Amino acid sequence: MSFCQKIRIIGMALIVLCNAMACSIIPNSRSFVIGKDDVTQIRKNKDCRQMPPEPAEPINHQPGISPDRISILSWNIYKGQREGWQDDLLRLGETSDILFLQEATLNEELHAFLGEHNHYWNFNSAFSFIGVESGVLVAAGIPPLESCGMRQNEPVIGLPKTTLVNIYQMTDSDVKLLVANIHGINFSLGMGAYRKQIDDLQAVLRNHVGPIILAGDFNNWSAKRNKVITNLVNQLNLNQLAPEEENRTRVFGDAVDHVMYRQLIPVSHVAHKVSSSDHNPLTATFRYERSESPKNSLTDVQ
Repeated sequence: MSFCQKIRIIGMALIVLCNAMACSIIPNSRSFVIGKDDVTQIRKNKDCRQMPPEPAEPINHQPGISPDRISILSWNIYKGQREGWQDDLLRLGETSDILFLQEATLNEELHAFLGEHNHYWNFNSAFSFIGVESGVLVAAGIPPLESCGMRQNEPVIGLPKTTLVNIYQMTDSDVKLLVANIHGINFSLGMGAYRKQIDDLQAVLRNHVGPIILAGDFNNWSAKRNKVITNLVNQLNLNQLAPEEENRTRVFGDAVDHVMYRQLIPVSHVAHKVSSSDHNPLTATFRYERSESPKNSLTDVQ
């Protein structure tokens, strides 16, 4: 694809998005939602830079994430605009311990899924469109010890992209698992906003000494953006999974959806072809062994 074709595609996308902004409202810093079953609570977003390196111990010895099997689903669900997304979410998400959803919308269908599976969930809103919030969501069978969100404005269209960071206790251990869900800046004329979003996330993750799972839609569709992601991987000593069947969604030839990890042993990783979103979902399973130095059983890409 030529440079002119790329610019033409980006321009058309900007027109559509800018038209949509007339019906959009950018929420204030309070649009951070936590939920369980039918109960939701809007609270002020905690500054991720103030998250303690060692969060408080779980209350009443609540169960943690099993180190023997940590299964995840990461998926940009395209705001639920295509038919069949609920079926694919049920099929891929019902056996997942942790869900990482980008472009999640707090509509009745998503509420019903989360309630039926008894998920504790945290949601960091990017904007409201026709009265429905859209952003990133992390859900699991147990509540996090800590949760915080970050927001970075798209320089061209003004709509933010958001990131969500949760910390979970692991079962029968003092080890804590940090998970981060990111929806990367997409439209920008330079690299400033994109680099700041990734650098801000890196600064938060750097304070965590235990295992990490970082997943989401990174929108790393250029050589310069890939260089920023490579630096993130190297600075945090992360590994990046590459599925055997490369079905990840690509933009300008680059895969933009990723699962990265540290201090975990990968067991499986699959990119699933679907028609219910403009992104193909990723599933992965890990295990954690304190006494064993993690070695990759899958092909990793640095």
